Amino acid sequence: MSALALSCLIFVLTLGGILLGALLRRALPEHHLSEDSQDVVRLGVGLIATIAALVLGLLIASAKSSFDTQSTQITQITADIILQFACGVWAGSPSDPRTNAQHHWPAC
Repeated sequence: MSALALSCLIFVLTLGGILLGALLRRALPEHHLSEDSQDVVRLGVGLIATIAALVLGLLIASAKSSFDTQSTQITQITADIILQFACGVWAGSPSDPRTNAQHHWPAC
């Protein structure tokens, strides 16, 4: 599912929830619309928002940890390739007469 389709779906569901809430407000008894009931709903929504923020934070931390691990692995592989090239693993050996005799070979 594309990001645009998902955004549209979330928009439509949110709009549907707003309309459903407006219709239910007319059907609810008066004691469900009191100040105390509204405070309880506000506390519940606040709790859900806090939990959602916590989950989102953990998701971002997990993604960053995964990215850092892969970045470290790529850096290590690159360093290994450079070291092997510098030691002559891929460029021949100093005893090979086909290689440049003037090339300096580090002691690996």
